[in-house]
Formats: sequence, C-alpha cells, structure tokens
Amino acid sequence: MRKTTLGIIRKGDLVNLAMKKRGFGEGKWNFSGGKTEEELNESPEDCVVRETRDELGTDLIKVRLVAILYFYFSDVAPEKRWNQKCYVYEAEKWEGDPAESEEMAPKWWKRHNIPYHEMWQEDESWIEPVLDGKILTGYFLFTSKDECLEKKIVIGQIIDE
Repeated sequence: MRKTTLGIIRKGDLVNLAMKKRGFGEGKWNFSGGKTEEELNESPEDCVVRETRDELGTDLIKVRLVAILYFYFSDVAPEKRWNQKCYVYEAEKWEGDPAESEEMAPKWWKRHNIPYHEMWQEDESWIEPVLDGKILTGYFLFTSKDECLEKKIVIGQIIDE
C-alpha cells in the first residue's frame, strides 16, 4: 500500500486548501501533500514537510499527526498502487504564506465555507472532526470513478496498521 500525506494549515478560523492543477486529484480542492519517497525510506512527517514546501512554498516547522486514512479502490488492480495509507498532519507552526506553484493554487477558506462539493467525496466526514480537534482513523472503499462504496471513521484513536 502506497504511503501518502496531507498537511493542514490553519490561521484562526481560516483553512488553507489548494486547487490541484495536475495529476491524481486534478480539479479538486485538497491539502498539500503527496507520496513518500520509498526508495529513500522517507518518513511520512518528512514527506509532508517536503511536499508542502514544493507545492506551496511554505515551511512546516512543527506538525502533529491527527489522522491516518486508508483508501482502497475496489476496481483497480493492487499492482497499480492506487490504494493508499494517508498520514494527515496539522501544522502547529509554519513559515511562509502559501503561494501558487505548477501543481497547486492555494486559497484561504473560512472554516464553515469549505468547498466540499469540489473535493473528494467523503472528505467532509473526516475533515470536520479533525478541524474540531479530534484524532481519527478512516477507512474508505472507492471505485476508480471516485464513488465511495463504504466508509468507517474511528474517532479518538489513530490506528497504524
């Protein structure tokens, strides 16, 4: 299972999301993040710091693990490596305002105006509890057409399988 990351950056009641301009998730709002560099044995924490710097020009100084999300795709062969174990971090300290890159175009959103209708299906089910300060583990079964067939959210614990 591929290891990926997401990094949440907040400022008061504002949440930074970025429009994905290319690749997996193109045309959707999401947090910065990406795949760990397995050949370098990169940790998820190092990955979210690197990806956020590359995608937004923002340095995450201190992060906290707030969730692990398991994404499975029912109709995609496992060797295609779509299945993901996603480590979600919240930045407790960061430097540099998020700026547009070739890959992402960031924007600050008021907490209660997050554009869930332009995000991955089921994002709201895990983002809202995390923004409320909860830790969690999420399990999601999708089709290759982004349709969620099943989900399970475990609030209050991070399960690292």
